[in-house]
Amino acid sequence: MNPLFDLIAPPPKPVETGTSKTWKESDTFLGVPLPADYKDLIDHYGTGSFGDLIMVYSPFTQIEYLNLFYALDTLQQADQQTQKLGDRSWTAVQPFAYYPALKGLLPWGCTRNLSQVFFWQVKGAPAKWETVFYNLRNGEYEVWKYPLSEFLYRLFTRQIESVLLPEDFPSIEEPIRFITISG
Repeated sequence: MNPLFDLIAPPPKPVETGTSKTWKESDTFLGVPLPADYKDLIDHYGTGSFGDLIMVYSPFTQIEYLNLFYALDTLQQADQQTQKLGDRSWTAVQPFAYYPALKGLLPWGCTRNLSQVFFWQVKGAPAKWETVFYNLRNGEYEVWKYPLSEFLYRLFTRQIESVLLPEDFPSIEEPIRFITISG
């Protein structure tokens, strides 16, 4: 069993979960199989957020800002626009490209204000994809060598720290809960 499920109880009736058929369709559409722990997380929790800060994208939600495919498409379009409008007289170092670029970033979640996005770096086996936390407004990022569920578990049990997340997250006073979001 996933230790995250013991730490934060999944809802009794998660919304917008997957089936073997819809997961296969998602993998085919993306051209890469999504990590098994992510599929397990979506199937147990459904659409929603951990605490009032980390929202997890799902390929099955009708809520645009929480839809995995919508998030990826929006990021790719914004990146294309930025490149088109960029000033050619200087160069900026952008450490990551978005999937489907080689070792590109594929979003799996975001913070409530949508300006900080959690990604997988798509390289190697899906079970080994690292978590990249990227502040899109100022270009700051952090990389953790943990897959999604392990990253969340370690974050919520204060085994890792982030300089980009709020100082008081996760709260010591209140346990993290999963909040279902439905459209």
